[in-house]
Amino acid sequence: MSRYLIRRLLWLLVTLWALSFLVFVSVRLIPGDTIDLILGTSSILAEEQEAALRAYYGLDKPILQQYVVWFNSVLHGDMGLSIRTGRPVMSEVLERFPLTVELAVVTLAIALPVGISLGIASALKPNGLVDVLARLFSLAGMALPNFVVAILTILILSVVFHWFPASGFVPFSEDPVQNLRQMFFPAVALGMSMAAGVARMTRSSMLEVLRQDYVRTARSKGLKEDAVIVRHCLKNALIPVITLVGIRFGRLLGGTVIIEQIYALPGVGRLALYAIYQRDYAMVQSSILFIALCYVLMNLISDLAYAFVDPRIRYT
Repeated sequence: MSRYLIRRLLWLLVTLWALSFLVFVSVRLIPGDTIDLILGTSSILAEEQEAALRAYYGLDKPILQQYVVWFNSVLHGDMGLSIRTGRPVMSEVLERFPLTVELAVVTLAIALPVGISLGIASALKPNGLVDVLARLFSLAGMALPNFVVAILTILILSVVFHWFPASGFVPFSEDPVQNLRQMFFPAVALGMSMAAGVARMTRSSMLEVLRQDYVRTARSKGLKEDAVIVRHCLKNALIPVITLVGIRFGRLLGGTVIIEQIYALPGVGRLALYAIYQRDYAMVQSSILFIALCYVLMNLISDLAYAFVDPRIRYT
């Protein structure tokens, strides 16, 4: 296990390095830079003053040289300063990260029970009424984009029935009830797609497990049906579900750009979106690198979780 973990961590570092290089080069291939955006089209600065400003921010050097300087700073724990705000970018990312974590956890709390329950119910009575309804829900959830679900929830639950606030954010530490009410919309918009995917994966995996010999043996021994389903079937059917949930949860931790923008939530995704608009190179590079770190870590955790679900799996 330790050798496997060390090897995966090394590949994780290589992946992050490659991604940092691609992002660094990509944002600088876009015509214009931060200085052009700050000065605008009616700049009254002389060319020498603009050149001095670019030299101050290190934008006058070749791209590869800029990358070496930036990556060396990252290795020393300095992600740089935001050109727009003048603050350290890592502090801004860490300020936004708790909201994104909360949104991801609430989404998972909604999607997992719904998806797994529907998947089990569908597998136990295939082609029945519950199975048909569950498959229709799965198709609808996977077909509808998140932003469509978000707009519909705002229209129906907020504008029509006035059950929940349409947008805004109150920290959990200030008002937990209001915070959870505000998180309900985004979590439903994100959780519908995840629940649909989990339901389909659970159904498919459960149908395969239910045909196995050890399930028939467990039933022939006189075990209750609930014990057979939970202890023998569900546990062995969870491996593909863990893979799916790990990937989706990594995306959620990375920042849900569209949902955070629709609901005006100050999360990591919205921070990255504004940084792209403003050509804030340091903020774009750091936020995307942070998103990638969350994603690959969740994939690593999901891989390690296989061994806890299925004792037959061993990592060497």
